[in-house]
Amino acid sequence: MDVLPDFGSTSVREAREDSDEGVVETRDFEKLDEEEKAVLQGVFELRIREITPRIGPDGVSYEGLEEMRRTYGGKRLRHILDSLAEKGFLHVKEHDPVATCPKCDSHKIAVRLECRSCGSINVKRVKILEHVLCGFMGAEDGFRHDSLMKCPKCGKTIESDPERPLNGDPRSGTRVIDSIFRCRDCSREFDKPEVGFECLECGLSFDFRMARYESLHGYVVPADLKRWLERKSVKVLFIEDDDQNFEIMKSYLQLSKPAEIFDSERAGSGEEGLERCTAKSFDLILLDMRMPGMDGLETLDAIRRRGVETPVIFMTSHDDLTIAVEAMKRGAADYVVKSMESYKKLYSIIKKVLESSNAREFNKGADVYPILPHFTRSKPDERPRDK
Repeated sequence: MDVLPDFGSTSVREAREDSDEGVVETRDFEKLDEEEKAVLQGVFELRIREITPRIGPDGVSYEGLEEMRRTYGGKRLRHILDSLAEKGFLHVKEHDPVATCPKCDSHKIAVRLECRSCGSINVKRVKILEHVLCGFMGAEDGFRHDSLMKCPKCGKTIESDPERPLNGDPRSGTRVIDSIFRCRDCSREFDKPEVGFECLECGLSFDFRMARYESLHGYVVPADLKRWLERKSVKVLFIEDDDQNFEIMKSYLQLSKPAEIFDSERAGSGEEGLERCTAKSFDLILLDMRMPGMDGLETLDAIRRRGVETPVIFMTSHDDLTIAVEAMKRGAADYVVKSMESYKKLYSIIKKVLESSNAREFNKGADVYPILPHFTRSKPDERPRDK
């Protein structure tokens, strides 16, 4: 039996403030409008885990949401996704900003390389080659003589093109060591050209100082959202022989996340825990190491032999890395050392394990239509359209 840690006079408020995940969920499905509900439903029907932005001829689109973009329009869809993120149903993932035309806001812009001296766009990139045999370095066009490549220094014919693999003796070829830019109008050479833009919609020419920059971000579907929308409790089995220890862990768990519903029950021995998790489905098992009869490692082995795949968090009374590593080898998802500090962080550990488990379930392609009870299962041609 494990020794009960000394909790002192820790209050309910302290327990909540000390938790890594002490923020109460603010999601409220009733505050979503019909468009937001429809988009959220569509995301789940398509089993999308991450909504990634793409820049195309028609502006910003989102991979997998092309039909929604045709329905709502690009700007309206982005507004809906932003609103879902503000209300806690999506997480924002920042991407690099994109340049737009300062006159018409178009994303259709062409990049122009300009001469640093005369401003001409008639700029050519020139490779700098090295003749491997004699070490001469110079511009590529200096090596070309009609249809042949010859070294300007030693006069030897070069048998291979710098962009192709060398044939035979590698010393007979060249290699690209650098590049420069040359203006065809004024013949000036420079390391870096000026970079300008031209709008393909309105024809405006502008540089990076004049350009407008639009913040671009994608969205990630929280791993716990499926469970939250179904309003399911988290079913946790504690295989723990000390009832007082169980009550304290259960209290800390509930205090750390008041908005989550935890349905916790205890099995007082490894044998009892094995029978319970075989007869009943749980979302998570917290398994103690030291118990009468089968110990934690033996119980874990027996659970896996029964074909139970429920994630297991292993619990020890001492920070014994050897036992922890052995438990992980035998199939535990994580481990925790019994202490007041660990109990305060118990929800964080459980959340990480459940998110990993939920992600695997999501990717298996489970039926997601019942997630949103406010919708009926509709055929593809019955999705909302603009009137």
